[in-house]
Amino acid sequence: YRKSSGNQHIRKSGAKDSISHKKMLGDRLVARAISYITKNLHQKIRIEDICRAVGTNASTLNFRFHRELDLSVGQYIIAERMKAARHLLVSTTYSLSEIALRCGFENVYYFSNAFKKSNGISPLAYRKQRHPLQ
Repeated sequence: YRKSSGNQHIRKSGAKDSISHKKMLGDRLVARAISYITKNLHQKIRIEDICRAVGTNASTLNFRFHRELDLSVGQYIIAERMKAARHLLVSTTYSLSEIALRCGFENVYYFSNAFKKSNGISPLAYRKQRHPLQ
């Protein structure tokens, strides 16, 4: 949580409650970047590619992401990949390797480490917790 100017608490955007509705964003550049990220989540995404697609530079894009979402572009990408991975873990029987590839991770080891760092639990333990019969 972060404090707003009125002493109220505002929920900080993150992995569990990322922005999915472009209407909620006041910044069209950020909305276009999010659209690009969503469409390309399954592959390697470089900030240069996003910048080229939306017509800006990395400094401007990161500044505007921070202003709108309180996240860097890289943090947003990881958060969205983790959200997609959590969904696939509980809604499919895909192997960890398949989930890693579908979520844009180059290998299952990097995916497993990133998932545990982000969620505090391994992908298999997460799946077992939410789908005990699998």
